[in-house]
Amino acid sequence: MRRNTLRYCALQFLSTVAHISPTSGASGIGLSIQMPSPTYILFRNAILAEQQVVCTYEGRHRELCPHILGTNKRGEEAVLAWQFAGESSGKLPQWRWLRLADVRNARARNGAWYEGRSHRSSQTCVSNIDLDINIHVRKLR
Repeated sequence: MRRNTLRYCALQFLSTVAHISPTSGASGIGLSIQMPSPTYILFRNAILAEQQVVCTYEGRHRELCPHILGTNKRGEEAVLAWQFAGESSGKLPQWRWLRLADVRNARARNGAWYEGRSHRSSQTCVSNIDLDINIHVRKLR
């Protein structure tokens, strides 16, 4: 019984931090497990602690509050965040979708938590949601 409990706990842990997707090949159907990047883990921990993230994205300094984390339709790590300061091609503040592979020099910091008014509307940039601050942290939905 203890062996099954340990296996169950290991699978629970992997399902919360790893990207698990079905695969097929010569050996049949299986699972592909890809551990999250250090940037993904930083954003995940920032959401859980309601911390801001400062980073560089597309060559611009960004200051944001991450809200939804997971993967996009291509299986790439992605985040939907409220950018409240820093540099932008448009007006700030605004919702910003970031492909985590393109995020550089990310660090979490304490500070006020910001969000836009339309977060409760449907978003499509993160298709496989791992963590949503309003559902998993604040339990608002």
